[in-house]
Amino acid sequence: MIQLIQAIPAWPFLGLLILVVGWYGWHVRRRLYFLPWENLSTDDNLNIGASLSEIFIAEIERVRKIHEAAYRNPGLWTDRVKLPFLERSADGFPAAIRHVEQLGGPGWFVKAVGILPLFAPPATVRGSIHRFGNTMRLQVTVENARKPWVGVRPIIIVPFDRPVDDPEQYPSYVNLFAHKVFLKVAGVETFKSTKSFVHFTQALDRHLQWETGREPDQAIAAIDKYERVLKKDKENAASLFNKAVILYTQYEPKANNDAISVFEAAVDCQSADVALRAQAFGGIANAFCQKRQRHKQGNDETLVEALHWAQRAYDTEFGTDAPVVVGHFVARIRSLGSHVGQWFAPARARASVVKALAYANQVQAENRADLANNEQGRLAYENRAIELYVEATKLNRQFTVAFNNLGYLYLKRAEQATEGVAAYADLRTARRYLKKAIRSDPSYQHAYDNLGNVEVQYARHTRAKGALKRLRRSIRYYRLALSQKPNYTEALNDLAKAYVGLALCRMISADETLREDEASQYVAEARRFRDESIARGAEGDNRGEPTLLQQALDDGMKQFACVPDDCRMETIFPVFEPILQPHTA
Repeated sequence: MIQLIQAIPAWPFLGLLILVVGWYGWHVRRRLYFLPWENLSTDDNLNIGASLSEIFIAEIERVRKIHEAAYRNPGLWTDRVKLPFLERSADGFPAAIRHVEQLGGPGWFVKAVGILPLFAPPATVRGSIHRFGNTMRLQVTVENARKPWVGVRPIIIVPFDRPVDDPEQYPSYVNLFAHKVFLKVAGVETFKSTKSFVHFTQALDRHLQWETGREPDQAIAAIDKYERVLKKDKENAASLFNKAVILYTQYEPKANNDAISVFEAAVDCQSADVALRAQAFGGIANAFCQKRQRHKQGNDETLVEALHWAQRAYDTEFGTDAPVVVGHFVARIRSLGSHVGQWFAPARARASVVKALAYANQVQAENRADLANNEQGRLAYENRAIELYVEATKLNRQFTVAFNNLGYLYLKRAEQATEGVAAYADLRTARRYLKKAIRSDPSYQHAYDNLGNVEVQYARHTRAKGALKRLRRSIRYYRLALSQKPNYTEALNDLAKAYVGLALCRMISADETLREDEASQYVAEARRFRDESIARGAEGDNRGEPTLLQQALDDGMKQFACVPDDCRMETIFPVFEPILQPHTA
């Protein structure tokens, strides 16, 4: 095999060498090559460099992954991670260099590849253990660390002293040491001590778990860790911001009010940069929106506050003189080349600012008392919300909440349409956005529930036989919503309503044999889901729905027992129209 390779003319290897040199320059700038630790003391008890280096590598990689995951999450805040990947090496040489030498080829080619590290040495990490009396020193030296803005390759030395007489504590020492090295090498300067950074990393880890599973214990643990950071550094804007995010996402009135105060504290911190302030302004706006829409607190002044803070977030991020299109064009130009990993984060963070302004406009349209008799003013806010949500999805192609809320707004328009043609157009648009929401996050229960509501609205403008098909499809979507969140009381209520609709459809069926039996079964199912919803605590957004459902069950069945088969469902739906409400987030 090697003889066959050596028989190939030299010119293909010259082209390959050019590619290898280009790859090498790109590859080594993204990695730190880790050498085994050395015991530089005379104490044989400290001859544990290999085991400590494994703990160190595992810990610093874990820290890096936590911060990268937080940075990619537009709802969290952390410094941009600059720490390269760690990779083991032999004598500081990348493994790929050794692979080329083992592959063979013309001697000049192998030599040319082999001397690349001499002309452009990769950044290497050398660990060592020392002893000075009763003190053990762990030390990492980073050689050839590149800082493009300086144009030199400095040497970074990170010492760490601890007592030598307690070997059981060595793993915890290395754990703390890994965080210290991370701070130094990654250039993070927003923490007053390594211990504060440890607490912050632990808080981020719990916070990410809270985002995934919504377990209350994770939220409590994350808040506790953030507060430990704030005890040592009251001006730590990142901890304040993330703590406010957890309070807001608990969706409880008191926690939401607390979130407003903590967001404001984050804004006032001297350590808060422009991007964090924009996110915090958006958080204040979201909390005011939630206060009015979800918790039914406050009045029109609350909505004015929400719009004020959302606009301030937008102006902070994009500039007060930049119109929407220009501002987003600039944001997209900034994010050119952001196609993988953490590079997406800046555009996603900007998208969340745009979403905050969109949500504030949406809430104005739905809740302001002074717009009750001003349809033109209400539509202006609604159209503005749609425009901004679309812009947010252009900045973040995986923006599940923005896609869901677009579907919600078009669904609301379809509900208000008096003609089937107009309703169908809005329903098609709503379904398109809701399916994009599910593609971006298959576990997002609100989108499934709203897709069920879309099918219900299709049934509204369909004859009885077609309505049966649509309502059965809506039930499948409601059950998918419940499969993602079993305690999702909105979906339980919607299931009950869909079964009411099925019962009404059967009652107007020409088939008298099926009419009574199937209608009775559907009513029984509706009552079962209504009771289950009550048992699981239909409060807050669902308050009062069981009473409306009972009215639909009792009055609706009597009123429409003899409607002809060619009757459209829109003549029947007003009986339980008040409880057919889509859901936003």
